Amino acid sequence: MAQDWLANRRSEIAGDAILDAAAELFAARGVDSVAMSDIAQAAGCSRPTLYRYFENRRTLLLAFVQRETLRIAERIRERTSRLPERRDRIATAISTAIESVRETPTLTAWFAGGEGALATELAQSSSAMRAFAAAVLTDDPDSDADLDLKVQWAIRVIISLLTVPAGSPAAEHELITKFVVPVLLDSPVDAAGSGSGRDRQRREHR
Repeated sequence: MAQDWLANRRSEIAGDAILDAAAELFAARGVDSVAMSDIAQAAGCSRPTLYRYFENRRTLLLAFVQRETLRIAERIRERTSRLPERRDRIATAISTAIESVRETPTLTAWFAGGEGALATELAQSSSAMRAFAAAVLTDDPDSDADLDLKVQWAIRVIISLLTVPAGSPAAEHELITKFVVPVLLDSPVDAAGSGSGRDRQRREHR
């Protein structure tokens, strides 16, 4: 048992070292131009060793997104844990996520040169990203039938503002507060075009 734990720990350390090497390359060259052979060379390992930890490039990129999501999530928790109103927690979480990415060169590289589509795809695939977004968006995940759509929308809003900034952080926060948070608090328009939950309630009381 102890040997298994030690082997797992060594594997985790090696995986982190590879991701650290990849991060430096992403910041210097951009994500799209970095090949697995570049990462192996930067990490000081052979290609077979690299593929033992990450079976392909997508797996490595997804692992990188997962790791950075957990780091950003901790910062968001610190800023939102004492906010009593869910609308304030959502607005602060989105603004903090955007701020955290912009402050990190290894992450800003994902939104340069038209690589935002890749970031969107991987973020939507990240279990850590989706789980944390769901925790911020609702106090009772089981009761919100639209939760998955809301998580997708929140991720897309964050990536959109990272790709095309809205001026100043204050201007972005105002946009988020006025036009994003109300949608995330309510039910989105359904496929039949019947409107949001609030709209349906208004019609029912007419």
